[in-house]
Amino acid sequence: MSNLAFTVTDIDSNTGDFWDVVELSGTFSSTAASSVTGTGTTSSPATATSGNAPVADTTSSAGNLNVTYQAPTSSVILTYWNNAQWFSGVTVDRNQGIYIAGMTFSVIANNC
Repeated sequence: MSNLAFTVTDIDSNTGDFWDVVELSGTFSSTAASSVTGTGTTSSPATATSGNAPVADTTSSAGNLNVTYQAPTSSVILTYWNNAQWFSGVTVDRNQGIYIAGMTFSVIANNC
């Protein structure tokens, strides 16, 4: 496939609970929203701008990283981890996670 594009959403953090970090393989370009720092590469993973930067899971774009692979791509590895330095014992936690949204790509025809 070529021209692969998608958005990693809800990259955020919550004190004493979680701090999302996202790293992608390959050669791509990216644009980070206002609550995200980094480009999503191994040398500059995408993460929340601070240890307490929660964003609404489905209604806010502040935690988004828009990613585009222009060259032909056969696979992408997304590595995700929690960079929180401590856990406060939060008992009701349903906020940690990221999502992939709006994926588009072009198919490369081999036998036309």
